[in-house]
Amino acid sequence: MFDLPFDYEAFAAADGLIGHAGIVVFDDTVDMAKMARFAMEFCAAESCGKCTPCRIGSTRGLEVIDRIIAGEDVAANRALVEDLCETMKFGSLCALGGFYPLSGTIGAAALSRGFRRSARRGDRVMTLIRDIDRGTPASPAAESVTLTIDGASVTVPAGTSIMRAASLAGTDIPKLCATDNMKAFGSCRICLVEIEGRAGTPASCTTPVAQDMVVRTSSERIDRLRKGVMELYLSDHPAPEEATEMREMADMIGVAQSRYLPIAGHLGAPCDISNPISTSIRPNASSVRAACGPATKSRARSP
Repeated sequence: MFDLPFDYEAFAAADGLIGHAGIVVFDDTVDMAKMARFAMEFCAAESCGKCTPCRIGSTRGLEVIDRIIAGEDVAANRALVEDLCETMKFGSLCALGGFYPLSGTIGAAALSRGFRRSARRGDRVMTLIRDIDRGTPASPAAESVTLTIDGASVTVPAGTSIMRAASLAGTDIPKLCATDNMKAFGSCRICLVEIEGRAGTPASCTTPVAQDMVVRTSSERIDRLRKGVMELYLSDHPAPEEATEMREMADMIGVAQSRYLPIAGHLGAPCDISNPISTSIRPNASSVRAACGPATKSRARSP
């Protein structure tokens, strides 16, 4: 990178990032595994916890890097941390989760160059009517917008989310935190899509439609990112194999099990009840929307 012009565009094109205009240079005596671990640890400590790739991914990243440092199945774990870095970089909500994986990727690459110095069954609610959940509330706008989703033309009210527009057109975008009885907040990062002419992979629940927008709800990249996020969920779930909404979504996305095994070791830790919201969330809930109801609204018809 010594020949790169020192500007934002050139560094972005080379998958780099200019922060506060500081440059840190390491020679080959530095343990890059420790540097990668430090970056991931910082991300874990500073994560606000809103989005899954950063919140869970940084912790899983620490665990995987520690296994690499310990010499445990280095090739497989190096591939895993590289997949994780991509999931965090393109799936995180903000620049924190998107930036620190660069250090993890560099560290994994350094390891490969020899810089390392140290060797279904669940409880179900019986219902008579199962309503379709469009993912986000309907827009009250009178004017309409026409866009293309997966090659099909769709016309919906202005202000409609991409997720809802896709649902109305017959395409179900995977989701965990979105429901049409509350405002979307884009936490789960399962509903990522690609928009022609735009960089990144925005959440379809929080991205409104626009005239002549072209959206892809599935691609090799999108499918890979969704699988990466789902693996993180399963690694943090108390019962990843049970027949829960989480398991259904994992099957829909194509994830049989998480590579981050064994699963999280914090599941038996005492609950922090210093914040009242902690006591309102069911500990074995199947989604990030535990206190807000299931993803599909179900109601029993009155006799």
